[in-house]
Amino acid sequence: MREVLGWDISPTSLGRTGACLARMGIADQVNLQTVDIAAPRGTEVTKFDNIVLSEVAEHLEDPASALCELRKMLAPEGRIFVNVPVNAPTVDHIFLLRNPEEAIALVQDAGLHVDEICLAPASGYSLERARKNEAAITCCIIARPN
Repeated sequence: MREVLGWDISPTSLGRTGACLARMGIADQVNLQTVDIAAPRGTEVTKFDNIVLSEVAEHLEDPASALCELRKMLAPEGRIFVNVPVNAPTVDHIFLLRNPEEAIALVQDAGLHVDEICLAPASGYSLERARKNEAAITCCIIARPN
């Protein structure tokens, strides 16, 4: 049985997501739930084949703990897709990563093996220039449990 869950700590965000899914005609295909991914779970947790954590880690006080919790939820052959910006200080980014290596280490330190990495610098920058100028770089990481 396939199931798609959408989690957020904010009921308002979930409401907006639900409205967007309804406009796309797929609201009945996604189960939206209010969940704090940083909150530890018991020993009996659902095992997921795939987890997507996109543009979330930088909003968490302790993204390392959240990634460890998500690792526990991955099936043995599961995959996690982590999308996180580096050098992107904004008012709502409370955890700032300074370079792609810090983002990769964050994932690895959670007990995950990195399979693929894609680095996308800010528009108009090469990766080399973005690193030199400390410009924003989007880091996309696909990993699996060690």
